[in-house]
Amino acid sequence: MKNKFIYIIAVILCIGLITFSACKKENSEIAPANNKNSGIILVNLETEAKTNITMLEFSTKELFDQTVSTLEAQIESHEDAFVQQYSALDDDALNAKEEEIGFNDLQPLIDFENLYSFTNSMRIEYVAAEEIWLDNDVLSTFTDPDNIYGFDIIEMTLLNREGEVKIGNSILKLTDEGFAFILDGSVSTLIRIREGDISALYEDNVETNIDPSKGSCSGWKKNDDQHNYETNRKVKRHVHFHSYPWKLVSQTKLKSYKKKNGRWKKYRRTLGVNNQMFYYDKNCNYKGGAYETWKIKRRKSIYVYNKYTGSILQGKAKNGQSVNGGFKYSNNTIYLLLTW
Repeated sequence: MKNKFIYIIAVILCIGLITFSACKKENSEIAPANNKNSGIILVNLETEAKTNITMLEFSTKELFDQTVSTLEAQIESHEDAFVQQYSALDDDALNAKEEEIGFNDLQPLIDFENLYSFTNSMRIEYVAAEEIWLDNDVLSTFTDPDNIYGFDIIEMTLLNREGEVKIGNSILKLTDEGFAFILDGSVSTLIRIREGDISALYEDNVETNIDPSKGSCSGWKKNDDQHNYETNRKVKRHVHFHSYPWKLVSQTKLKSYKKKNGRWKKYRRTLGVNNQMFYYDKNCNYKGGAYETWKIKRRKSIYVYNKYTGSILQGKAKNGQSVNGGFKYSNNTIYLLLTW
């Protein structure tokens, strides 16, 4: 399994184009990096070649999940405050105001990275790749960075560019095919997995849901499609199911775009999503389900999660059965099933 997170060199050059918001920053609810009791630190793991691998370390998986939830709440608050302040504006005027004042909807994530001096997050690389993708007359589905970076933007803030994070003494590596959880934190095992050594996935110190069989049930799948609903306006609809070592998640996400002067930009308008999930055990036996009702807000991107953190390990989605996402935009209400 070759690592699929290495992207074109133009991504690195584009990072400098990322702008910071001129708006007032939200108060962080995450403990500062100089607080030894925060449970989050930046670590440099030395390899046998005497080079370092840099990633964040969380003291527990619960803290990792809590940080995701905290950042999610901060993003919501940050966006709600902006929309409320300019609620009288129509969509075009609101988007123009956003550019005028330099509002950055991802500012809480940037603040978190700065707090821990985390300069090699996957989020940074993804945003740069997305800017390159948008700078075209046609948004090609073949070059869409979401084909490679199949995670939520908040998750990508906590992962390094290779999709790695330390949880206690263990190392979690996420790929677009699934996870590898190195229980004893062996750096040599991590290097083998990075280099595509499939046998490393079956060592006693590794848990994984990467399944080469590609059967009717899988722990790691996603679907995306695009809809041009008006001239020069489109949305991208996304559903996914991911099984982590300690939880199952499904997500429905809707992104909005508008073309201007021969390139596309993310466009804020009223969007809505919901999510219905049915999950199965590792033998593809039905175990349960959950429903997340409609979330409707003025956003450039909006999503809802369903999560399960019970006793089912190696949980799976079933082809055409497990995730059904609902999407509202303009005068459309459309549903997308997770299929492969």
